[in-house]
Amino acid sequence: MSEDVEPQALDDVARVLQIGDVLPTRNDVTSGIEETVRAHFVKMGYVVPEVKMAVVCRHPDPKHKYLSLTPDVALVDHKIAVEVDPCGQRESPSGFTHRGEEVKDQIRNDLFNEAGWTVIRLRLGATKGMHLGKRDVVVESNGFTAAAQIALLEAVDDAINKRRAKVRLVKKGKSPTPTQRQAHVAHIGSIKECDYTDDGHVFSWYPSLETKGREPMRLAVDGRFLYTCQGFVAEVGLHERPPDQWREYLTDFLQDVDPVQLGTTKWPWGDTLFVPALGREDGTEIVEPSERKTSIDKAAFAFTTNCDALTRWDAETLRDDAQAVIARLHDDAITLGYRIVEVDRFDGRHGPYQSIVVSRVPVPAET
Repeated sequence: MSEDVEPQALDDVARVLQIGDVLPTRNDVTSGIEETVRAHFVKMGYVVPEVKMAVVCRHPDPKHKYLSLTPDVALVDHKIAVEVDPCGQRESPSGFTHRGEEVKDQIRNDLFNEAGWTVIRLRLGATKGMHLGKRDVVVESNGFTAAAQIALLEAVDDAINKRRAKVRLVKKGKSPTPTQRQAHVAHIGSIKECDYTDDGHVFSWYPSLETKGREPMRLAVDGRFLYTCQGFVAEVGLHERPPDQWREYLTDFLQDVDPVQLGTTKWPWGDTLFVPALGREDGTEIVEPSERKTSIDKAAFAFTTNCDALTRWDAETLRDDAQAVIARLHDDAITLGYRIVEVDRFDGRHGPYQSIVVSRVPVPAET
């Protein structure tokens, strides 16, 4: 917490507030170390409000009803308050210290907890035993070192996933070894709509907080399917969940997963949208050009092919004059809603060709 930041009574707006609510703070005092910690959370994909936010808490003075407390970093989506506590000696030239302020800080913890918020304190320049909460990070160095960054992110990840609380001690001059921390703390960056898809989203996955390695990931069909750059991973079913639950679900899903094992096929069911009929070589002439144009990220698309035998069609199959199937949509594609909506024949400079339009756009209900 920054020096000279005083909590604010909220009697004038008490009628519309509830304990645990957040609102822009009246106190915008900050420090360099707090800004460094805030910037690190943003870099790692957490949603951090651009302005500091205050949490509405019970006022310990019965003369007032509410009190606003401003965390140094407010992870509003998870109701986590990160407090940055320099704990150097009082005679230190570095300035304000939380050493000796433990009673005041504990009161803040209690008020945050009553409001439904979890408090994680980053205790800098502290020693073993100087924690206040069960999830605090005690750092012997005065700075926000790489080891402190890892420990703080792990503490936040544990709190989000409701794992057993523990105090982390980061000793001066030492980084945690792989045996001291989880090898794959799955961290999910902000999930955003992708402009190059019809109903897709993209995000970054940091498989390990020990390295800066980042895996670009995407969600297809309104969050139903998970993909890497290499291909399909799994049907995660996020289209049936509220978007504010997606990050938590993906964090659990990707926990302890090795990135090299992900990404297998182009489609959730295999490598092709169409399946050629057995023994029909001209069916392959349809499948191959379709895969050069098709993608699950587009709800509708068209491709061209040269298949002289193709003269008839329905929503699921492409046929010849004798009604024999040349190629058909994969059964799982049909289940997902894919259908053939148009087949046209054209005469081009190099001869006749066919244009085929496929769509999974829902058909409007008849009124």
